[in-house]
Amino acid sequence: MIITLDDFGLSKKANKEIYNWTQTKNVDYISLLPNFHFTKEAIKIYKQSKKTKYSLGLHFNLIEGKPLCNKKEIPSLVDSNGNFFTLPYFIIRLFVGLIQKEEIMKELQKQYEVFTENNIKCVHINSHQNIHVFHFIYSCIEEFTKKNDIKHIRQVSTIRNRLKKFPVKYFIFIFLYFISSLLFPKYQFKSTPFYEVTFHPGTVYD
Repeated sequence: MIITLDDFGLSKKANKEIYNWTQTKNVDYISLLPNFHFTKEAIKIYKQSKKTKYSLGLHFNLIEGKPLCNKKEIPSLVDSNGNFFTLPYFIIRLFVGLIQKEEIMKELQKQYEVFTENNIKCVHINSHQNIHVFHFIYSCIEEFTKKNDIKHIRQVSTIRNRLKKFPVKYFIFIFLYFISSLLFPKYQFKSTPFYEVTFHPGTVYD
């Protein structure tokens, strides 16, 4: 079983609570948000931590804050103010074909470079608000992991199991996942040989 903490870099509180978890509980993976104001603080905490048995991975984000790419490079992903579209609007744009793959790959590369520029090995990729549950986004991440020798992508079963605690969100997930499978039938998820449990210390999710 793999224990993963998400949203490292989201806020000062999230950073503090995640650090506290690593000092008192078993943690395997931590997922770093690369484009937030507290990302640099999170990286500093990671490097200075006396207990660094956990590995860091990319919490790929396309639905909150500003991108790392210039907004002119990724017009299908941002609004007129240069911010990512919110999750509902992002889903609509994805389902009607307004999201461009090459722009996803550009932003994915930029967010990955946060690791390479800080000499940190990225061992896994998942996504903020689990947007990679949509087959098209998953296919982009899968292609990227193969090119960069990243071993693990969070699986749908992990997302499904967590959302069962929230009936309304679970119903929405099942509905949207079904639509995604109809719109992008050629893209398939691959299973991994371990069971992952996720937590979000210091956030409204936990």
